[in-house]
Amino acid sequence: MRHGVREWLPPDLRMVAVPGVDGQVPSGPTPEEAAYARGWMEGQAAFAETSGRELDATIGACRAAMRALEDASSGLRTELASTVHTLSLAIARHLLDREFAADPEQIHRLVTKALTLAPVSGSVTVRLHPDDLAALQAIGGLDELTPTAVDLRWIGDATLVRGGCVVEAPTSIIDGRIDRALLDLYERLGHE
Repeated sequence: MRHGVREWLPPDLRMVAVPGVDGQVPSGPTPEEAAYARGWMEGQAAFAETSGRELDATIGACRAAMRALEDASSGLRTELASTVHTLSLAIARHLLDREFAADPEQIHRLVTKALTLAPVSGSVTVRLHPDDLAALQAIGGLDELTPTAVDLRWIGDATLVRGGCVVEAPTSIIDGRIDRALLDLYERLGHE
């Protein structure tokens, strides 16, 4: 209210009864009220239909987003597992390299184990990395590993990674390559 003037609000004409021709107020809704009620109900129905379609579209979009997130999450978990496996095996390889370089007896034990699986007679070739062969020669391990009934040949093979060996006999091959064992382990980890 400003300076004694009150705001005037027009009456709601939908609620004002209109007298009929004979001066009587008809009972029930007026044509305007009926039209208003019909319009209101049609608007409510249209709103419900539109809202339902919008809600269905929103739910569909949310489900699609959820599936996409689940797929991305699954892919990330797989990639993370693969990365962890690769890193773990790289660390294992590094530790093995250090152990073999620091302690030639480790190579001696590996070759001894491989030779126990080889035939006890005939020609046998042992292939080692040249540095591993030199380390075994330095500690006098070659003479100790040579059985009397076997024609044993030692070959330095630069294609082999340090710490591994391959024992070849006429009827069998003993694959003692560390890198091959780590690769097999990596492949098994990938299928779990």
